Amino acid sequence: MDKIKISVLASIIIFSSAPIFAKQVTCPPASVVKSVKFVRAIDYDSSINLWEVLSEPFMHDGVQWDVAFGMEFPGVTTADKALAAAQAAYQNAAIINPQPEAIDIPGHVFCDYTVEGMQYWIQTLSPPGE
Repeated sequence: MDKIKISVLASIIIFSSAPIFAKQVTCPPASVVKSVKFVRAIDYDSSINLWEVLSEPFMHDGVQWDVAFGMEFPGVTTADKALAAAQAAYQNAAIINPQPEAIDIPGHVFCDYTVEGMQYWIQTLSPPGE
């Protein structure tokens, strides 16, 4: 009887700690993040011209990612203009955190290359955002 309890307890411990044995996902390197081309624009708040642009998906560490870059673009009212403005602004946007830790959020892995309070954000998401 005690052997059965020990066996069941051991199985519970092994299966509940399975993520420890899973491959750790790493964030894409800053050099890859800064080399992307943006292909899609999302208007988050037209009253303040807050846009986010998304890159083409790419592979890193066997996982598919995309880059999101967002900021206010005063006077920009169309997705095409937002893509052009964002691509130009992105060239001068600094990556503050070049080696972020991957953060698990429900259904995704998220990496943040900037810090809170900045005028823009640079993030990667896997699987790519919609």
